[in-house]
Amino acid sequence: MKKKCLWMLAAILVCGASVFTSCTSNADNPINSHLTLQKDSVLLASGQTITIVPKSINHNGQYTFESSDKNVAIVDDKGVVTGVSAGLATIKVMLAADHYYQEGTALFKVKVYGSLTGATEHEIGMLMCQDGHIHEDGDATCRKPRVAMLAYVGNKSNCAHGLAIALWDAGNGDWEKAVSGAETWSNDYPVAGGTWRLPSTDDWQYMFIGCGGTTPYISKLTQGVKVDAQGLINKLSAAGYSAPSTNYYWSSTENSKDKAKAWEFVTNKFYNFTKTYEDCIRYCIAF
Repeated sequence: MKKKCLWMLAAILVCGASVFTSCTSNADNPINSHLTLQKDSVLLASGQTITIVPKSINHNGQYTFESSDKNVAIVDDKGVVTGVSAGLATIKVMLAADHYYQEGTALFKVKVYGSLTGATEHEIGMLMCQDGHIHEDGDATCRKPRVAMLAYVGNKSNCAHGLAIALWDAGNGDWEKAVSGAETWSNDYPVAGGTWRLPSTDDWQYMFIGCGGTTPYISKLTQGVKVDAQGLINKLSAAGYSAPSTNYYWSSTENSKDKAKAWEFVTNKFYNFTKTYEDCIRYCIAF
């Protein structure tokens, strides 16, 4: 009788262990965690935040988050996403597998638009709208017309944060018309947080450098000095807008009562020109 009881007790323990294992582990056939997100995309301003809200039937699962481009958006271990600069990024949301559930993955798409005061070098070559927002592609999310391309970030050319070049010419005219016409251009194409002006030779140089030009800044430009402007030209063309034409472009920098400096597109040189000449005009935004 005693031996029979021992056999029964052993059977119960084995069966109990089997039942317990089946209730707490499903390694051979894990269940789909059904990971979803409360929303899967967002438009953010640089500096703005949003928290990703994942959902899963695995209520005890551990989530991790990863950004595809930290220049555009970053994410912390709680799923808080912060816009950094204009562009597109994808946040990968991962739910770790455990003894019962499969791992889960979901994607959260982030589109960020930049601001003038927070402009970064990553945004050079991107488009600026009249509301002062910077967009990578300037598509439907740009609520105001596109008017300029970010060309320089910094404060070395009498600007607080940077410079942007107009997307098209303002026509031709003598130097006096070029300088005074900036006010009319500002009235026609106002930009929140920015001021249109005729580029000085410093403005031109820093926009060239900001767009990848290899010529260092020259404090005293001599007649016919050559600079590398190809980066600015290429970025305007890549953005789908006309680069400066085969002509001379006025700067606001005077040499004398009768002459001012102009930049020549074909040879990429600066020259001293008589102010009565009819040269091309393209304005820039200082912000």
